[in-house]
Amino acid sequence: MLIRDATDNEARFTPQGDLTGFTSHGQRWELGEPTPGWSLEFTQGLNRLPARPAPGSGRPTQTAPDRLEVTFQNVQTAGGPVPLETRVTWWLEDGLLHARLALAGLPTEPVLHAAVIPDVTIPYDQPDATRLVVPREIGMIIEQAASGLFLEKGAPGELRLAYPGHVHMQCFGWLEGDHGFYTDARDPEGWIKEWRFFHAGSGRIGLQLRHLAPRRLEPAGAFALPYPVTLGGTAGGWHGVAHTYRRWALRQTWASRGPEERRKSYFGNIAFWLWNRGRIDHVAPPTRELARRIGAPIGLDWYWWHRHAYDTQYPDYFPPREGTEPFKAAVKELQAHHVFVQVYTNGMCYDKDGARWEPDGPACAIELENGEHHAPAYNTFMKHRLADVCGDSAVWRGILLDLVGRARDLGLNGLYLDMIAAVGGLHPCYNPRHDHAPGGGCYGVQGFRRTLEEARRLAPGLALSSECTSECYLDLLEGNITPGLSLERLKSQAELYGGRARLIPLFAAVYHGHCVCFGNYTLLDSVPPFDELWPPQFRTPPEAEKDWMTLCPDQFGLELSRTVIFGNQPLVGNLTEAHLTQPRYSEEVSFLITLARFYYENREWLLWGDLLPPGELACRTKDIVFVQRFIFTKPGEETFLTRPHPAVLHSEWQAPDGRQALILINYGRQEETITYTPAPGFTLAETDGVIRNGCQFMGRMPPRSCHRLALIREQ
Repeated sequence: MLIRDATDNEARFTPQGDLTGFTSHGQRWELGEPTPGWSLEFTQGLNRLPARPAPGSGRPTQTAPDRLEVTFQNVQTAGGPVPLETRVTWWLEDGLLHARLALAGLPTEPVLHAAVIPDVTIPYDQPDATRLVVPREIGMIIEQAASGLFLEKGAPGELRLAYPGHVHMQCFGWLEGDHGFYTDARDPEGWIKEWRFFHAGSGRIGLQLRHLAPRRLEPAGAFALPYPVTLGGTAGGWHGVAHTYRRWALRQTWASRGPEERRKSYFGNIAFWLWNRGRIDHVAPPTRELARRIGAPIGLDWYWWHRHAYDTQYPDYFPPREGTEPFKAAVKELQAHHVFVQVYTNGMCYDKDGARWEPDGPACAIELENGEHHAPAYNTFMKHRLADVCGDSAVWRGILLDLVGRARDLGLNGLYLDMIAAVGGLHPCYNPRHDHAPGGGCYGVQGFRRTLEEARRLAPGLALSSECTSECYLDLLEGNITPGLSLERLKSQAELYGGRARLIPLFAAVYHGHCVCFGNYTLLDSVPPFDELWPPQFRTPPEAEKDWMTLCPDQFGLELSRTVIFGNQPLVGNLTEAHLTQPRYSEEVSFLITLARFYYENREWLLWGDLLPPGELACRTKDIVFVQRFIFTKPGEETFLTRPHPAVLHSEWQAPDGRQALILINYGRQEETITYTPAPGFTLAETDGVIRNGCQFMGRMPPRSCHRLALIREQ
């Protein structure tokens, strides 16, 4: 059987309605085996029962040339058949194969846990040529994906990625050479779901998307997936994946605020960020001085201003450590020096070991299916367990709105709400105190969205920001910090996926201009801050610090430059007066100022522009040594990582007025020779110092330099 649209995209099925392959956007794919394309998962107690339709049990009906409905009766489990009716609808739209699933006649036992669609296998020929595009934070691509994830000794054999949380958009791409397999979920509400990639036999990768079902169904016995999923082909590598998803994503509510509206926020007028922590006399002087040297407004993300040690006693922050009036005066004085000030709070954690846990903590927290709380001890020095709260908790909403009002009264420009845009809505909640149906749903995301909406009404002049880049909250936040841009510095991140992941500006290719991303985890001298309220035995004495700048001479420059190249506002953490006054730091500070001014002068591209398809830049590759050190890394537990990186970084942008540009940054200390080949359809404008040889452009870049060259779209 065949369904086809007017532009020759098609999907192929057996007479029983099993999907065998499709042609999409000029890419032909035959699946690893014919498949109904879906399965189910039931639960009995805490045990899971996979369920599949009997082979050949589908009954297809073609309702239009581009649409097919397949009906199934019953599914098979290890415990026997489960009676129900399943209807799967397939249709072609926008060059992609879409699918929806609806269930009727579900029994009360066993209980539906998840609907799985798509559930297919994808073939590949050359394991080392495969790549997986993953929408984690700003974006990653896993090189040699089949080998590293499934085939090599010690490989995990599967990859599980949950949304919203582990990944921040709903699209993936499986690439092999120019052949690209695309899939997404078109969910505008933030339902809990999980992608699973696994080894499915020789030359095949399995793909499943598990959609968690609510445990209380309305109407009883029925569940219909409230959004479609898609399968398709894609060309153009990771940028092609982003371009396909962007066509749907920019039509959603969370992308409704574009460059014209966002220019009104102070986030649109920032040249650089400081991520500084601690007392007024430690934070304020270097912040004022850096703003003076840059000669443009900067932002201050102020941590450890609050009364208790970091990552303890949440949500108790007030009064500020040095008193309300001294803190308000410090904020006002910084603002007079062209500094926008926001402070840290945690938007979704309650300290289980804190004085305020009872009585409200248990009422706010997510309760897992086994009755426990998800409560990691992020602070390994003090070991306080921070329980995730449920976005749907009315008690938590009241606590957070009270916090917003008190922050507003400090005279701040903004309030940072940690973790909401990183993992808000990730975990299913079974807390009987809450009104939502337990299990699957979108109540977490929608609850946090309601809280953010009310916060914006309560304090309309207070800009809200959060951690990471979950698309679900973009319209309600002015900014998103992206520490993952310092991938190699963060050991747990660098080791993801067997260490084969490299960063790509995937998120920017979809949403740039519709959100403002800032930062990284960059430290000028690789010495992280230490809270004065932590146990002192965990602090490395200054005299015991190694000369990290000499050991890792290019780490700072690469991290800061990559931030700008990806279209994020640059940032450095823990900047002190010593960094600005001691000669040994002068070269790094000078480059910091150069980058800040360059970013500020080119915001039409780097803040408001659209990311264009990448051209190819040929230049020297050099091994960069990274020290891996986090704020909770104990003395002597630092590690090193060496990875190759190009000596010059580049990206291509189109400003809102249509002007196109190539951005180049040489972050190293020596001149570099480069050869640039624009993406098809583009060329460089004639410019001094650049030699053209056919479609290639050659030039030399001075050390520690930034350049913008005009691109032209060929007719």
